Amino acid sequence: MAATIMKVDPNLPFEVGQEAEAKSFLEGYRGAWFRCKIIDCGQRGGEPAVALDYLDYDDYKKSWVQVYLSPDEEHNDYNKRHLMLRPSYPQIYHRSQMPGVREISEMVGIVDGSWEVGDLVDWFKDGCYWSGCITEVIDDENVQIQFPKPPMGEGDTHKVFCKDLRPTLDWNPEVGWIAPIFKAGKALRRCVRLIHPMGPGEVRNDAVGSRVRPSQVSLTIKRNLKFLSPLLLLIDKEKSEKDNQESKT
Repeated sequence: MAATIMKVDPNLPFEVGQEAEAKSFLEGYRGAWFRCKIIDCGQRGGEPAVALDYLDYDDYKKSWVQVYLSPDEEHNDYNKRHLMLRPSYPQIYHRSQMPGVREISEMVGIVDGSWEVGDLVDWFKDGCYWSGCITEVIDDENVQIQFPKPPMGEGDTHKVFCKDLRPTLDWNPEVGWIAPIFKAGKALRRCVRLIHPMGPGEVRNDAVGSRVRPSQVSLTIKRNLKFLSPLLLLIDKEKSEKDNQESKT
């Protein structure tokens, strides 16, 4: 008799036994992503919920969280419910180590190994990944990052090692993984390139390149921008406001 597959939600690609990442709006951990494994699913307070085994925390082996949550009822701009779960982060390669086309069986990301001011990154610290924006490149091994302001983040600024960073990606059930694009001077920049397998020996490469003119951005990418999470849009909004203030001084 075939085993029954326990789906978290019929509209979401999550199953019991699957590894994933979950985010938190708990004060002190706002804007952070945690590696986890889905070990059960059900209802909590009449809402879809999952029991998670947090892979980097020994004391949290079965913690129930709702699949959708609002960050803060006191902030009207952020009272929209957010999806708290996404698939495991994809494999990232340096461009010099990029596998051959025939070896790619699932989506991968390609980076060039360098960071610039404005890049959106995840910083691995205390067993989780904190999303933020690079505000200063200190040297080849260190950068400064800024977290989004509450309630979407903690608002802190940190000096971090580049080796502890990964590119920020967003995920949406309608389009899958998205590499954010943002303004870098008069050009647009993306710090990671996503490569999707299409069939045996074929891949789809979203090769916008590290820098392109706005007119070169495909309509598909422009459409995908509307699916970016509020966290990434907030980071971009805060960065734009800071740039405008600096241009006036």
